[in-house]
Amino acid sequence: EALPTSDSSKLGEGAAEVDWSQLAASLPASANNTVDVFVSAACHPRCFWVHTISEASGQLEELTEAMTASYSKLRESELRLSSVKVGDVCCAMFQGDGKWYRARVMDMKDDELDVFFLDYGDSQYLSRGEIKVLRSEFLALPFQ
Repeated sequence: EALPTSDSSKLGEGAAEVDWSQLAASLPASANNTVDVFVSAACHPRCFWVHTISEASGQLEELTEAMTASYSKLRESELRLSSVKVGDVCCAMFQGDGKWYRARVMDMKDDELDVFFLDYGDSQYLSRGEIKVLRSEFLALPFQ
């Protein structure tokens, strides 16, 4: 599960600080009290996102592959959002790898949108035409 550290401002309204004692109790620990994770995004040393390496991480990879296969076939005009506002959940292509991910619109300036990738913690700026409606079939897995 991707978790912000002390800086949860990018998560938007309703975000809360991490309760480390509750989190530690919920993590699967090995015999030597370690947890295997990978860092999915880092803003600075006190703001980063990690995923525990588990069955859920495999499900997230499968979701990403299915979304990329589905959205890559669309014409530019298909599944375009008719209107966009801050807080909208959408689907957006991450320019770093060309894959499609679940995202939230965090800010808007003219035709430029600041989108936050909900499952990984990355952000980037995109134009309105570069985001799509998120199909309901891609909401079955909780945000990571």
